[in-house]
Amino acid sequence: AVKGISALQLGRDLGVQYKTAFVLTHKIRESLMEQRDMAQLTGEVHIDGAYVNGHIRPKNKKADRIDRRLAIHQKPTKRCVLVFRQRALPAALQSQNNSNDATIGATKTITFVVKSENQADVIKLADRVVVQGSTICADESPAYDPLHAKYDTKRVNHQTEYSTDDGVSNNMAESYFARFRRMQYGQTHKFGIEYLANY
Repeated sequence: AVKGISALQLGRDLGVQYKTAFVLTHKIRESLMEQRDMAQLTGEVHIDGAYVNGHIRPKNKKADRIDRRLAIHQKPTKRCVLVFRQRALPAALQSQNNSNDATIGATKTITFVVKSENQADVIKLADRVVVQGSTICADESPAYDPLHAKYDTKRVNHQTEYSTDDGVSNNMAESYFARFRRMQYGQTHKFGIEYLANY
């Protein structure tokens, strides 16, 4: 399914016990991780990050609540999923390249689990997975500031707009996280840190 399938539903569909379906799904995820194609991304690459495992239910009384924005009050299992998505060539360019595929959207997605959205991890991972000379589209997070030195970087300020007047956005990354959140809320509910990259 587009937004994932639970082990319970898979067990019902295959006519097997929940435990069997659970092991099967994890074996599939493990094999996908081993076969992961790490060829570098090129063209227009959209980058964004989303945090998981960070929610802590606040205390009932306002006087008992603490500032969860401070690092000392956050959950130690909180992680950031960083996504790099290569945008498909526009249909006009694909026809010039003798391609029969008229796909619009992303053609390749690479994800990483990091402790937080920070400059050191972003530049290290970008150097590893994005070809020099590519265009990177990101939001205004300070984590993406060092990218300007090595890549043609375009930014969009989400506090004022989703896409700039000249068409700059990071919608490919945002669409990935829209489906990712639906999978999280509707199927898996929680992620263990050990298996987060597999999901």
